[in-house]
Amino acid sequence: MLDEEDSEEGVIQVNHVIDALENGTETQAVAMISRPFWAKQADRKRREALMMEGGVA
Repeated sequence: MLDEEDSEEGVIQVNHVIDALENGTETQAVAMISRPFWAKQADRKRREALMMEGGVA
């Protein structure tokens, strides 16, 4: 889960790309942004722990 600052930065970046695409001003390739590996791994471990405890994942 993203904290508020990262979430706001993501919205800013997405809006920038949308504006650039709509206006035809973007000359660079659009890069894909993904969560860091360690964050994905932590989420997977949390889900596995919930499943072991009988929780819903």
